[in-house]
Amino acid sequence: MQLDATGALPRRDSPFLVLGCCTLAAVAYAGTVGAIWPGLDMLLPLLAVFLASAVASIAGFAFAPICAVMLVHLVDEPMRIVSIILVASIAMQGYSVLHLWRDLDWRGGVPFLLGGLATLPLGLLLLLQISGRGHILLLGTLLMVFAAWMLWRPPSAPQDAGPRWAQVLVGAAGGVTGGLLAFPAAPVVVWCGVRGLGRGAARGLTQPYILMMQVAALLLLQVMDPGRGALSSADPELLLTVAPALFGTVCGLALFDRLSDQQFGRTLSGMLLVAGGTMVL
Repeated sequence: MQLDATGALPRRDSPFLVLGCCTLAAVAYAGTVGAIWPGLDMLLPLLAVFLASAVASIAGFAFAPICAVMLVHLVDEPMRIVSIILVASIAMQGYSVLHLWRDLDWRGGVPFLLGGLATLPLGLLLLLQISGRGHILLLGTLLMVFAAWMLWRPPSAPQDAGPRWAQVLVGAAGGVTGGLLAFPAAPVVVWCGVRGLGRGAARGLTQPYILMMQVAALLLLQVMDPGRGALSSADPELLLTVAPALFGTVCGLALFDRLSDQQFGRTLSGMLLVAGGTMVL
C-alpha cells in the first residue's frame, strides 16, 4: 500500500474511516429493520453482532464470546443466542475464508475437524438440556478461564501443530464447546498458543475449523430440534444478522495488519475477563 508525502496512509485507505462508514451503515440497516418490523426486538442484537464481528475478525476468533457477552443482556433464551451466533459466525467466517484463502491450512485442520464433528452432537444435546442461568454461568466461567490464560500464558518456543491424536482430542473438546456455547475455537486457540504457533499459522488452522464446525452445528441443531433451530421457518429473522456480521468483518480485516498483536491481545483478553466476571457474579 502506498504512503503519501508525509509517510501516512492516504485517507481513503484509513481503516477507521471504513469502520465509521460501516458503523453508520449497520445502524441504518438495523433502524430500517426496526421500521419494517415495528415489533421486531432485533435492533440492539444486530448492533451487537456488528461490534463483535468487527473486533473478532481482527484476531480471527472469539466472535462467540464477545457477541454472547452482549446478547445475554438482550436475549432471554440460550437457544436463540446460540442460533444468532451460529448464523452470524458462518457469514463472518465465510467472508474471512474467501479473503484469506491463500493463507489457510485446510489439510492441517482435518484432525481437529474430525474430532470436533464427533463430539458436536454431545455439545448440542447439552445446550438443549441446560437452563438459561446455567448457560450464562458456564459461559462466564469459560470466558474468565480463557481470558486469564490469554493474558498470563508464558511464551512458548515455536513448534509444529503437535501429534495427530492430540489434534483430534483438541478438536473433540472444541466440538463440545461449539455445540454448547457456539465457541468451537477455544480449545484449538489454546492448543495453538501452547505450541507457540504465530497468529498467522494459528489463524490458518482455526479459520476453516470454525467455519465448518458452525455450519455443521447449524444443520445438526435443525435436525435435533426443528421447532427452534436457526433454519426454522418460524424464525427467519435470524438471517437479518448476516449483513451486520459482514459489515463488521470488513472493518476487522481492514484493521488486521495495522494493530499490534500484543496490544490487541491484551486488550481483548482484559475485556473478556471482566465480561466473564460480570456474568458469573
